[in-house]
Amino acid sequence: MGRGEAKRGIAIPIPSLHNGVSTQPPHVRLENQVGGATNAAFSVVDGCSRRPGTWWAGDVNYGGATEAQEDFKLHPIVRDPTEKYLVVYGSSALGVSEIDPITKVASACTVNVTAAALAYLNLNKPTPSATPYADERLRMVTVADTTFILNTTAALIERSGQVASASVAVATVLTTSTAHGLATGDSIYVEGMNTVPDIDGRFGGYPVTVLSATTFSIPVQVTAPGLAITSNTAANPTVVTTAAHGFTTGQTVNITGQSGVVSINGQRVVTVLTATTFTVPVDCTGGAGTGGFAATLGTWADNQPLASRLPVKMTRTTPRIGATPAVFDVDLIAWNGRESGTPTTNPFPTIFRRGHAIHDIRLWNDRLVIVGSDRVVMSQSGQYFQFFAADATNLVDSDPIDVGVPSDDAGSLDFMVPIRKSLFLYSDTGRQFELAAENGASQANVVITPTTSYATGQVRPAVMDPSIFFYADGGLLEYVYDELSLPSVAQDMSVHARGLIKTTGNERIKRLAVSDDTGHVVMLLVGSPAHLQRGANVFVYRRHDLNGDRVQSAWTRWRFGTEVDQIIYDVAVIGTDLWLLTGDDLERVPLRPEVLG
Repeated sequence: MGRGEAKRGIAIPIPSLHNGVSTQPPHVRLENQVGGATNAAFSVVDGCSRRPGTWWAGDVNYGGATEAQEDFKLHPIVRDPTEKYLVVYGSSALGVSEIDPITKVASACTVNVTAAALAYLNLNKPTPSATPYADERLRMVTVADTTFILNTTAALIERSGQVASASVAVATVLTTSTAHGLATGDSIYVEGMNTVPDIDGRFGGYPVTVLSATTFSIPVQVTAPGLAITSNTAANPTVVTTAAHGFTTGQTVNITGQSGVVSINGQRVVTVLTATTFTVPVDCTGGAGTGGFAATLGTWADNQPLASRLPVKMTRTTPRIGATPAVFDVDLIAWNGRESGTPTTNPFPTIFRRGHAIHDIRLWNDRLVIVGSDRVVMSQSGQYFQFFAADATNLVDSDPIDVGVPSDDAGSLDFMVPIRKSLFLYSDTGRQFELAAENGASQANVVITPTTSYATGQVRPAVMDPSIFFYADGGLLEYVYDELSLPSVAQDMSVHARGLIKTTGNERIKRLAVSDDTGHVVMLLVGSPAHLQRGANVFVYRRHDLNGDRVQSAWTRWRFGTEVDQIIYDVAVIGTDLWLLTGDDLERVPLRPEVLG
């Protein structure tokens, strides 16, 4: 270049770097991506900047626990824009903190837990383990104003047994062949008991008063011990009674006092001939005798779900008034019983009859929906705690729904994700399904269709309409809902950042949380060795779509300090705030820059 010549060059604009981290080779990654970034915030407006700092929100309300444990979790409850809560729960904790709508400071609420609800929450509680995050039994789902607390190890029970006898002229005492497991106040249905009067059935069931482990009473007066037998013929097992016996073929009677050559004493199955005669399957080869029969044998069965094995509810019963904190009550749910038909004509849902546990619970199509094993069960329409048909003789579209997943390898359904008109089902065998119904859900028109196959693990998927985000196959996948077609694949949003998001040893993703308002997806990695370093385990993804195009797909990792005793136990998102459960504290990270006043 000669003297006096001006230097000339090419101006190369610096990209905004809004697309975050890419662990791909430099010649492959985009101009607006970087090879690594910690504590960065990426935005299509501001490019790359430092992430917002954390704000201390208050001490953690553990409820009954005295210190943090690694299985503790956060659950957000948003009743309205001015009433928001964070629940801390785990194997030894259940506490609620209210978030002030202005200062965003957390203050402890009062939580009352009944003994019966606590017994349910403690079912199959593991002993303390050296393995981090070992207790995954409990899950929380908020539906409208009710938060359901679900113990995924509590197998449902449909109790039943044989009735051996009933007493005379007192409230009927039924003796069962084995311990009945009933509690006073439970409701049962009785079949096959033809004492005078007939105690079979009862609209709504009989309320039980427990007398012992094998006896209970129901409020019916038995006025006679039974009917006398006048004769039975030889070689023809016909039993003649002094009055109408009231039996139906197939019932069982207990016959005593018969002294024929072949005794017909004992428990016998009845075949009715006439109003006063019946046969029992015994060949009387000679002689006749007289005798009688007392109370007939029969069966009893539960008439309502066993509440102690079903999800419990937590409700905010009293709001904060001045300095008096809000009150939450946790108790069993008063599930409705069978009000029509019998255990045969109006049975319990399949999940109950098989003794499976409930893994998830949701509200969809004005029905309460539960899943367990490969079954999906829905309550009556508008009657969330009723899983029996209203009229067993006249089934209608509003009655409960009980359907199975149409797949040989469906395994056990783990999670439900409602989105728009559909309900997506995630199984523990890595299969996903869509449940849909046109013109209102009913037993006849519910359709379950297989969609995708990804190993999702025990991480609840999250919705950022129209997408469902879930962790599978070591990355973050996005399934875009389409009302007109049903996609069979999900897109890997972390394919360019697999070197950033990886697990080793017993590490795993514990939580996936999203913010619809900011487009953030947050994933919390737990397990040794990551759990030994506070904040080294929060991965943040941000997306931005413009006119149908994805213009941002940015990854980064956030750290929040180095104190070993302040590890992050869980995260939750409420609106534009990321909440951290860090040992003894609740901390807040604004996902959108805040203007300080």
